[in-house]
Amino acid sequence: MNMLECLEATSIAPDLRAAILDLVQVKKQTREMGEAPPPMLVQSFLRDAFQRYSELSREFRKDADGDQRAQHLADKFYVQEVLQRDS
Repeated sequence: MNMLECLEATSIAPDLRAAILDLVQVKKQTREMGEAPPPMLVQSFLRDAFQRYSELSREFRKDADGDQRAQHLADKFYVQEVLQRDS
């Protein structure tokens, strides 16, 4: 699954979706975007997402075996998805 497919399958604010798609368009038209930061809307979204899920990563560290099992199942799922798409 590519980034644009992932974006289509997510529920995010329309203005955030537009900002991300604008960045994709710029990238398609230029060789490199350089060191400029992403738009503030995208920065805010990423910062908020990091804060929301930082507690989740702490929970995973409390149960390393459970995290490893979950990672294994996620890997297995994605491999099956890729194989299914290729067939």
